[in-house]
Amino acid sequence: MSIPSGAIDLQPRRPRRVIATPTFRADVDADVRRAFDAACASFEAAGVEVVQRSGLVPTDATLAWFTIASADLAHALEPHRNRWEEAEDSLALMLGFGAAVTTADYLAADDTRWLLSAAIDAVVCDPEAPDTILMSPVTNVGSWGPEGPLPTRAGSTDDLAIATNTTDLNMTGHPAVSVPTGFDDHGVPIGMQLVSARYDDGLALGAAALLEEVAPWPLHPAGYSPFGL
Repeated sequence: MSIPSGAIDLQPRRPRRVIATPTFRADVDADVRRAFDAACASFEAAGVEVVQRSGLVPTDATLAWFTIASADLAHALEPHRNRWEEAEDSLALMLGFGAAVTTADYLAADDTRWLLSAAIDAVVCDPEAPDTILMSPVTNVGSWGPEGPLPTRAGSTDDLAIATNTTDLNMTGHPAVSVPTGFDDHGVPIGMQLVSARYDDGLALGAAALLEEVAPWPLHPAGYSPFGL
């Protein structure tokens, strides 16, 4: 099968530069910061330029993401509205919220999406610095129970959006790969998300492969024996 010019590039290649930001918003827990620093050190050991920056995201896009996602979900399931009462928990919340989103609400959220997208493009699409990856923790906090609730405090700050770093990339469509680079205080892996320019998936894949090559991931934390093995 031939791939037309301009299609998604899936051929992995190593990055030349990593723009690393420890947080999109608020503070980070100490164990997350350790994993972030370890990832920076791994890239530097591989000969990749690492530049740490802050303030890369100009706005908190969490509400905009929830607005767009909920409205799109409600629109998609409109033919089955007679069964919405069967929905539970987060699905019910999103359907109810999405059905109430106005055109003005949606357009305002879309404006935020494009503002965020332009900010990320400015990092990963810089013509003066080709093959640049943006790296940040997947979340600002360590692990939490699957039953919830989502944590709202990281480091020294309180923020309802602490656990939602990935929603920024869900909104913009930039390729992102999550790679474990350390363990939190509960022995659960902490991931860094590696973000490339849109349609340049190969750069994100190559960055992930390089990070895994430099810092191979153990099967489990030292001193931890899963299932008694």
